[in-house]
Amino acid sequence: MYTSTLTKTGNSESIAIPKGLRERLGVSASEPVELDSPRENVVVVYFKRDDQARRLERLEKAEQSNAELSRGKTWPLGATAEDMVSAARKEGRIHGDYPL
Repeated sequence: MYTSTLTKTGNSESIAIPKGLRERLGVSASEPVELDSPRENVVVVYFKRDDQARRLERLEKAEQSNAELSRGKTWPLGATAEDMVSAARKEGRIHGDYPL
């Protein structure tokens, strides 16, 4: 978890996104965002990424990664998706909802 502090900036207040989180998200200054507050004490920041070239690049990387991970592997007979995710978690390849 990252922490930051609300800072007075002119007539507004701002929150700095820590460098480690920016790098993990692949975002930089002046990138457009949307903000939402679905419930009290929660703020959600959506980074708007409508750049088709970047979207295509991310999809191609994900497709390549998936192909490399599954190369030569077949779906075990009788296994469900939940079985496969559970096995990956036990092997340490998935933590929470995020694949490593």
